[in-house]
Amino acid sequence: MSDSIKSLIANYKEYLQETQLSEEIYKWRLIQEFKGRPNLDAPNFTEEIKSIKYSNLMYGLGNGVMVHLAKDRPEPYRECFRTFLDESLPLADRMKFFTNETLKLYRELIPNEKISHHHDERTMATLLAYYNPDKYALYKDSVYQKYCKLLGIKPKASGEKYIHYLELVNTFIEEYIEPDRDLIESVEALLPFDAYPDKQHKILAQDILYRMLEKSTEEAEREFSRQLNKNNPADLKVYFQTLDNLIEDLAIIDNTNLVFSAKSGQLSFHIGRRYCLNLSNGKFSFIAPENYSVAGAEVSSFNGAGNPAWIKYTSAPVVQQHYDAIKGAVQNELQRNDHLQPKEYDNPIFRRVMFDKSYRANFLTATPEETTLIEKKREANIAHQNYPLNQILFGPPGTGKTYHTINKALEICGVPVEGKTRRELKVEFDERVASGQIVFTTFHQSMSYEDFIEGIKPETLDGKVTYVVKPGIFKEICSAARTPNQVDFTNAYENLKMDLSKNDGQLLELKTHTGRPFSVSLNSNDNLSLHTGPSKEKQGVLTKENIQKQINGEPKFIGWEGYFNGIVNHLKDKYHYKPAESETPKNFVLIIDEINRGNVSQIFGELITLIEEDKRLGQEEALEVTLPYSKVKFGVPANLFIIGTMNTADRSVEALDTALRRRFSFYEMPPRPELIKTEGRLSAESGTLIGIDLTNLLSTINKRIEKLLNKDHLIGHSYFMTVADLESLKAIFQNKINPLLQEYFFGDFGKIGLVLGKEFFEKDGLQNQNPNTLFADFDDYESSDFSNRPVYRLKNVCLLSDDDFITAINTLLRK
Repeated sequence: MSDSIKSLIANYKEYLQETQLSEEIYKWRLIQEFKGRPNLDAPNFTEEIKSIKYSNLMYGLGNGVMVHLAKDRPEPYRECFRTFLDESLPLADRMKFFTNETLKLYRELIPNEKISHHHDERTMATLLAYYNPDKYALYKDSVYQKYCKLLGIKPKASGEKYIHYLELVNTFIEEYIEPDRDLIESVEALLPFDAYPDKQHKILAQDILYRMLEKSTEEAEREFSRQLNKNNPADLKVYFQTLDNLIEDLAIIDNTNLVFSAKSGQLSFHIGRRYCLNLSNGKFSFIAPENYSVAGAEVSSFNGAGNPAWIKYTSAPVVQQHYDAIKGAVQNELQRNDHLQPKEYDNPIFRRVMFDKSYRANFLTATPEETTLIEKKREANIAHQNYPLNQILFGPPGTGKTYHTINKALEICGVPVEGKTRRELKVEFDERVASGQIVFTTFHQSMSYEDFIEGIKPETLDGKVTYVVKPGIFKEICSAARTPNQVDFTNAYENLKMDLSKNDGQLLELKTHTGRPFSVSLNSNDNLSLHTGPSKEKQGVLTKENIQKQINGEPKFIGWEGYFNGIVNHLKDKYHYKPAESETPKNFVLIIDEINRGNVSQIFGELITLIEEDKRLGQEEALEVTLPYSKVKFGVPANLFIIGTMNTADRSVEALDTALRRRFSFYEMPPRPELIKTEGRLSAESGTLIGIDLTNLLSTINKRIEKLLNKDHLIGHSYFMTVADLESLKAIFQNKINPLLQEYFFGDFGKIGLVLGKEFFEKDGLQNQNPNTLFADFDDYESSDFSNRPVYRLKNVCLLSDDDFITAINTLLRK
């Protein structure tokens, strides 16, 4: 039995003992209740579909689309199920049929091609598992990906994953579950009377993989936070001190390439991508590609797939005992391997606690509620550090600019994207678009300031046309990004200023949280002057911005905290100021596709300055302007991120506005032909189709275009990512590449021919016509000078035979 899978099952048995299957028993119950459904002969197929419950076994949007189709297309939808659930047909054919036919039905209702119909592999897997739970297993793509990684095998392409997953699950059951009677009997003893008996162990197999490969990571972070919330355990403090010393010494050697990982409430030391340091049972193990001895340490080999051993948080004595062995092993390994790179692990909370002493101190003294607040603040700060507030992705067509805005937007919103499928990410993205946290728009020549910021728009009320000021896209998302507590603070502070201005110079008496008296007055800049001592001398100024920073916990105003807190308490008591659950607002994202196609100066207007980082609300150089229509003050919040895309081949407008260019970070996205091999539909064949290397094909075309034109007019890799067969490759040339080349070279077939080769062209028969009848008479021009000139046209690639098309490609590649 593989050590990694053995460890997987052992951990699952511990999980069973701890939870008695209480968190996962719903799966067995749901399948018992709805096995064999849907009933394909139900009189009312709409009600039949609506009556089946799936909980979280499929995405909620998938279930919603199913009900939609069953309601509006019940009989055609029923026929789709008849074929899909017909087990006399191959499963691959059934799945392909089902997703294609349900898509056609959905497009009749929702013509928008950008909206998914959500009949993906997870949805189909759930339907199959309900219909025949002894044959089919529940499925989630992220679990499949992690299991493939654990086994050291390559995942299949989209559309082939579930069938491959079933094969892996069947092997897992046959080789690891069925021989383990202890495991089976433990599960059977926990199954209630209303649960499916699962004699073929399909539900159990999925549950083991899900709980151990995916769910445990989420729970590890929660468990770690719970550990940190204990009342300053002495052993934890000693442990941190030991780790600090270790990091300090290793930083000299390896620039802090030492990373710590938390999993299932335990710790491990890691260096680089393949080299691990582990502590277990009081013994130190150095895991490396090949064995070598370390004094006083056990040594084991590492194959890249095994799970390292883990140690408990409270193992400070063990760390201290083997400190020298750890340091020596690291030094030796770094001397032998100077190519080590740091590795990112799954627990950002733990990494921050390890490397940020002030953050760790906050955690050690915080209550559980404060811990949540600290983490939310830190997540927001991390997003600001890792992502510029304003960025533009630029490159030629087909390089994935718009595609990557989804990933970037989700990361900014704090959503992990690693290990998730495109479908899963799109669901996450659509949910945030629906909630208003992400807004997607496209600039064009007709976009105006009134559409983007605000404008006067007609509105009919009781038969009368009135004109009202309507907010635009940008103003609306700025308003959404400003959390309610920010407005509450502003209102409370404005009321305080108003009362102080009425006091005719009298001071407002306040107290710190320790009872020390102090006073404030309003100065000419609308800030608060601080007065202390018996004589109430002026000691300094407390600005509105710094009060907000103190509320947010950053930065700390050493020695002044009491004064700030006294003011905040006064705002609460007198003006009913109520801080929100977290003073740090969540991040919002505005995506502007084709940002260079609009008149940027006209669209942004005076707000072009306000989007700068230091001019955002809450910053020291914050600016607000009075909007021309509504006459209200307006500023851009610091938690609004702007992502633009720019097609460098677009000749519809001039270069991007210089003022905007200065305020954005630019990230080039060139063609990446190598992705065709690793992530395209033909990745299993290394991007090769009938001997045609698609990576080489795209690279060859782009080298010629760059030589004849420039790098702004290359062809992106995304056009080739979906190629699965010869017909799709023909379609790409006919519908994508050839039209682009004609646009790039303004119909100059000579240059297009230098890119594609002669086999993509045909000569028109006009050169064989009689010059005396072909041209009209015109003065001194001799028509015979032109009569023999050949006329070229691009062939319709889709009409070429396979042999002729392959010949054309080989000619292009000069084979």
